[in-house]
Amino acid sequence: MATDKILGKLQVHISMVGPDKMRVTWITDDEAPAIVEYGTTPGQYTLSATGSTTTYSYVLYKSGNIHDAVIGPLQPNTTYYYRCSSNPKRDFSFRTPPATLPFKFVIVGNAPYCYIFFLQELHVNVAMPCRWHTSVYIALDLDGETNN
Repeated sequence: MATDKILGKLQVHISMVGPDKMRVTWITDDEAPAIVEYGTTPGQYTLSATGSTTTYSYVLYKSGNIHDAVIGPLQPNTTYYYRCSSNPKRDFSFRTPPATLPFKFVIVGNAPYCYIFFLQELHVNVAMPCRWHTSVYIALDLDGETNN
């Protein structure tokens, strides 16, 4: 594996996984380890997580190597620095949300299942299957009162 080739077309995506973890997904052209090194000081990666690698093909298209790893537990309201596949030439950072959010955000939809997202508690609940229509309802409650 040549780390300078990994640097060429590195695509990185992060997303919250529960209240204290982050999923890091990245794509490389070459074989690379599915490792994320991270820490709270730039350039010092005292923690690491190993994930998995997959690829897919569709007709004439073949994807790059899609790597996925979950890091954590993470502290709230903290900046973390991380690098993917032990690549010393490229590091990234993100800040975790505060322990309690100042608002509640709810999204409900059905296509064909109903999903309810409570970002304050960071739960995902799958409700009953729905029929043929698709509806999305979004409610944002900034003052803590129930709005009907």
